[in-house]
Amino acid sequence: MRERTMGRTTRRSVLTGCALAGMTSLVARPAVAQLPRGPIRILVGTAPGSGSDLATRILAQKMGDVLGLPVVVDNRTGGGGIVAVQAAAQAPKDGSVLVVGTATTLIIHPILNRSVTFNAERDFAGVSGLIETPFVILTGEREDAPHDMTDLLGALAESDANYGSLGVGTFQHLIGESLLEKTRHKATHVPYRGSSPLITSLVQGDLLFGVDSIAGSRSAVQSKQVRVLAVTSEKRVPSMPDVPTLSEVLGDALVVTGWAGVFAPAGSPPATLEALQAAALRALGDSATVSRLAPLSLDPLPLTGAALMARVRAERPFWAEIIRAANVRIED
Repeated sequence: MRERTMGRTTRRSVLTGCALAGMTSLVARPAVAQLPRGPIRILVGTAPGSGSDLATRILAQKMGDVLGLPVVVDNRTGGGGIVAVQAAAQAPKDGSVLVVGTATTLIIHPILNRSVTFNAERDFAGVSGLIETPFVILTGEREDAPHDMTDLLGALAESDANYGSLGVGTFQHLIGESLLEKTRHKATHVPYRGSSPLITSLVQGDLLFGVDSIAGSRSAVQSKQVRVLAVTSEKRVPSMPDVPTLSEVLGDALVVTGWAGVFAPAGSPPATLEALQAAALRALGDSATVSRLAPLSLDPLPLTGAALMARVRAERPFWAEIIRAANVRIED
C-alpha cells in the first residue's frame, strides 16, 4: 500500500523555524503606526461555539491586549467556510480584516469546487498559525458496536455499512474515504452538518463509524456516548493513552491533523503583517492561552506567516492525491 503522511519533516522544520525566527520579534510591542486605526476583525467561517471560533476568540482577546486595539471575531458562516475566505480576499489590504483559514477552506475546497474563485497562494499572506488537533475514528458506545479497529474492519468486510463525517470534502470525509481505500473496504458516506447530529446517529446505531475531531467529539467521549477506536495523529494522544493511532493499526502511515491559521489579504503592507504576526505569536505563547485551549482539546500552532504559507504549499499534493484516490467530487 502507498504511504501517505502529512509531510512530518516539513511540519517539524517550520515549527522549529518559527521558534527561532519569532523570538526577537516578540520582544518589542508592535509600532502603532504599522496597524489600522480602527478595530481589527477576524473572519471565522464556522458558527459561534465551534472549536475554531472559540480558539479565535481566545487569540483575539490576547492580541488586542498586545496591540492596544480592539480585535473582534466576525462569524461569516456558509459554504463550508468559503464565504468567510472569499470576503477576506476582497477586503482592504491594510490589516483591518483577517480570516481564519484551514486546509479544508484553502486547499481542499479549491480542488473540489470549481465555483471557488480564490487561490490561497495568490490571494492571501500568512499572519500566524492558530491551532492544531487530530481526528478520531468513533463508534457508538453500544454492546453491538465495534470495540476496536479489528472489530470495525471485520464488520466492514461482512456487510454494507454507513459511516458519517461533517460534510463532503471535509477533513473527516477524506479521512474516512482514505481509510476505506487503504483497507479495500466499502461503506456509504453520510454527511452531517455538525458534530452533534453525527454523534446522535452513532449513538442510535445508524452509522457503523464516524470521523470527527477530538475537539468536536470531546463531550460525547467524556459522557461515554461514543467510543474512540483510533486517532489520526503521529503519536498517541496523552489524554487517551490507550487509543492506538491509525498507523499502528494499519501498519501503514495515515497521519492527519487538522489545523487553522490566520491570514491577511495578499498585498497587505509587510510592516503591518510583521506587527500582526508578532502579536499573534506572543498571544499563542502565553501560558493563559495554552491553558484556555487545553480543555477544548486544541493545541496552539505557533507558526510564522511564512511557515504557514509553506504548509499550505506542502499539503496541497497530499490532499490532491487523497481526493484522486477516493474519487471524491462535489456535484454542481
